[in-house]
Order: sequence, then structure tokens, then C-alpha cells
Amino acid sequence: MASQFDELAKNLAGGMSRREALRRFGVGLLGALMALLGLGALAPPEARAQNSNCFYFCKAVYPNDTNAQAACAGSGGLCSQCGPAAPAPRRSLCNAPGSSAFCCPPGQSCCNNSTCANVQTNLSNCGACGRVCGTGFNACCAGACTNTNTDVNNCGTCGHVCPTPANAATVSCSGGSCGFTCQAGFTALNGACVATCTSPATCPNFSTGCNGNGNCVCATAAGGASFCGPSVNCFGLSGCSSNTDCPAGQVCWVNNCCGGGGICVTPCAPSMTALPSTLHLVSTGGTLTTTGRPAGQSGTCA
Repeated sequence: MASQFDELAKNLAGGMSRREALRRFGVGLLGALMALLGLGALAPPEARAQNSNCFYFCKAVYPNDTNAQAACAGSGGLCSQCGPAAPAPRRSLCNAPGSSAFCCPPGQSCCNNSTCANVQTNLSNCGACGRVCGTGFNACCAGACTNTNTDVNNCGTCGHVCPTPANAATVSCSGGSCGFTCQAGFTALNGACVATCTSPATCPNFSTGCNGNGNCVCATAAGGASFCGPSVNCFGLSGCSSNTDCPAGQVCWVNNCCGGGGICVTPCAPSMTALPSTLHLVSTGGTLTTTGRPAGQSGTCA
């Protein structure tokens, strides 16, 4: 009988009138009780010839149409689509009783006993039948009214969460696009908050130390922003002319000592304390030297 109570709750939540919901509940409950008590022999001959639950369900849907009742209870009828014989989860029945009764598509609810709607995405039935998203909302995401132009958890489309880069101060969604600002001492470069520095140098005038980190140098990124750049091996690095030429999280280091234009590098992390294992550029007293070149490689950095 639990299914009858579930069906009653579903019908009431779907906007069906209390009178009609209770009428269906009573008809279904009667059929269930007769089957439970073994009183099927007391049911009409039509009910004994088929699933008695379907018989009473279809009689409630089509109270004055025996042909429609038979079709409803037959193979592929409403009873097997959204009635007692339907597989779980049971689909919603709409526009009943009456000749135009129908089952809603899977995942949709019957609202006001007339319209099928997905309450997870429908702006006029968001989260529940009849709950209309008002002015300022342009989407229903997971049953909640939202504005995908400004919602950082549904930016541009439902479910798109704006990422929060390390050392970010704020994250925002504007016009459906994610953005962020960086904490003091960092600047936004290619999707990351990169530690800034003062007085960026050019080759060969680098001096070790960047914001207190002796393993990095104050360098210039494409576009003119300064950042703490690592001492790197020049071999095998990707060339670039803008920061967007580099993978996310890397920047295009111009005015470097590798020759051939900009190179993509990962900026020094503020907590970096160890020298990279592939160290190639080292500045001591303003003079560049090369160390740690991999075996079999040749060339200079300037």
C-alpha cells in the first residue's frame, strides 16, 4: 500500500486538486486491499481477468469509457506506462480523468494536471510545480532559480563552476564568463595569480633574488607585467609571443637570455626554496653562467 501513498503525495505535489487526488487514492487503495485480503473473487469479472490494480487505475482514469479502460489496462497501455504496472521510477500521469489522459516523459512531472515539466530546469516550474523564476533569473539549475550571467556556480551554463586560482582574492562571473582578482603582490597572467616584482631586468643584467627568493629573477612577461621567473634550462622550451600561447598557468617570458624570442615558463611559487633540477641560467654578480646542461646538448643562453 506504500505505493498508493506515494502516488497520493506525487499527485498533490504535481498540482492535482485534492479531491481528484483523494479519489484516485481511494480507488487504488481499494484494489490493493482486495488483492491483499485475497478478495479478488469479489471484484468484477473484468478485474479478475487482468491485473486488478490496473483495472481500478484505468477505471479512475476513464470512468465512463469501457473501451478506453480496456486499452489502458492492455499491453502498452497507460497502466504499464505510468500506472501500477509501470516500472520504477513511475512516470507522471497527466490530464486525467478524461479521454486525453497521457503519461509525461521520464524525468518530468505533471503540473496542474495538464502540463509536463522538468522541475529541475523549467523556469515556470523550478524546483516544484508552479514555482516561477522571477525577474533577474534566466535559468533553472538543479531546481533553483539563477542567473547564469552572474552566478559563479552556474556561469554561462548550469553546473559550470568558476575556478579559484591559487592566491586569488575574489572570483566573479560577468556576462557568463568567469573572472578573478589576485591578492596584493600578485598579478593575473594566463589564468593564474603570479607573484609580481619590481625593476625587471633584461639579459645579461639579471641578478639573483626575486622578492626574497634567491632562486628566481625578476623578469618581464609578454604585455609588460613583471613576475618572478625561474632559472630554467633553455633547451626544449616552447616559444611564444603572448601569454595565451603558453599552457594555462605558464607565462611568456620576454627579454630572457635563451635567444629566439619569448619562452613559456612556470613562474616561481612564493614558497619555492629549492633550485630546479634542470637549472641552466644562473646569474652571479651580473654575469651569466651555464650549469646543469643535459648530456649531449650544446649552445649558449645568450
